[in-house]
Amino acid sequence: NVEVTGGVGGDEPSWDTDGWLRKCENPGGKLLYTTGGVIENVIPEGARYCRLINDRLWLGGFAGEERLQFSKSITPPTTADPKIAPEFNEGFSVASPGDLAFTAVEEMDDKVVVFTEDSVYVVAGTGPNSQGAANNFSPLTVVSSDTGCIDGRSTVLTPNGVMFMGKSGIHILTRGLGVQFIGEPARNITNEFGQCTSAVLVPKKTQVRFTLIPEGATATSRTPGTILVYDYRVNQWMNWDVNDGAPEPVSFASACLHNDEYYAMSADGQVWKQDESVWLDDVDKYYSMKITTAWLQAAQQSGWQRIYRATALCEKVGVMGLTMTVENDFLQNDPQVVTWADPDLSSFPNTPVMQPMIHVRRQKCQAVRITIEDIPDPSGLVSAGEGFTIAGFTLEVGLKRGMVKVAKAQRS
Repeated sequence: NVEVTGGVGGDEPSWDTDGWLRKCENPGGKLLYTTGGVIENVIPEGARYCRLINDRLWLGGFAGEERLQFSKSITPPTTADPKIAPEFNEGFSVASPGDLAFTAVEEMDDKVVVFTEDSVYVVAGTGPNSQGAANNFSPLTVVSSDTGCIDGRSTVLTPNGVMFMGKSGIHILTRGLGVQFIGEPARNITNEFGQCTSAVLVPKKTQVRFTLIPEGATATSRTPGTILVYDYRVNQWMNWDVNDGAPEPVSFASACLHNDEYYAMSADGQVWKQDESVWLDDVDKYYSMKITTAWLQAAQQSGWQRIYRATALCEKVGVMGLTMTVENDFLQNDPQVVTWADPDLSSFPNTPVMQPMIHVRRQKCQAVRITIEDIPDPSGLVSAGEGFTIAGFTLEVGLKRGMVKVAKAQRS
């Protein structure tokens, strides 16, 4: 049943002979929202991604992927007006050049950044008013025609610009509208885990965190995964493997930042929270901090050098074992590995300050790489998880005259 009340002044609704409401005079009622030339609202079709950019909600990933749609301004005209849901009309849209599929949209300063798989565009301006007039959005302006975004989940605004996953790895669109391959040092990780399921800025840690799974895998089933982390304060990359006791690290389908806390959801729907007060995964799983240098070539490319010793300046924080590994000439099949148990580390004269040193076995080479890693204590002492911190490495190097020595079969 529907109760119908008359308008101001006692006007009563009129009815037709079948009892259905035909007309209700309501002189004091509120005007229809389209009065005054306001564009009518049309419910948009289902979209796969959205972004709130400069007071408008942008939608993309429709059945027709060559189109983006943006809402009317979300903020009410006056403080007296109620806040309402975003309002759309099919005329408030942007079409891609050449019917290319849009893959992502992101904000940067006063611009809207729009991506296809192979290109990056920007749109400047504030857009039309609710009557559809005064539209000062610029046409799509190309800023890159050889690099684009392959997944809308990988875009994130950082202090240095917009980072995104391209076909070759992670790139950044700087605030000066230049595209840089910022993820080159982490390319081995993005080659192995080529699908990004989330990208989150963590300002408190000056980090951007990307949850990655192998290309072609689905975020709804258990598959190996990693969290790739970029620290924009020191311009360094690292990756985190989360361990729950299974043979493969946990993979995550999404992640977010809430009240300065980082949360990630695994494929089975379980939500994980980063807890900076503990140093074990899943209550009792030890995880290592592993640091590997690039291939170091003091004598430049194809030069000849002698590496006498390598040491690291560290601080011992808890019970752990420690390993240092030396690899030569881009080969990983015969590394030199040295391990110290916790009693050995505790016996160092200046502990907690430690300077573990390794005398390099194969000294003459063209390139060397050093790895240091904490491990569960080999002597069996129980660890609370936090192992060590490190300030850096030092190598004692001598430069040899001439180029690298190659085998006879390589000389003509």
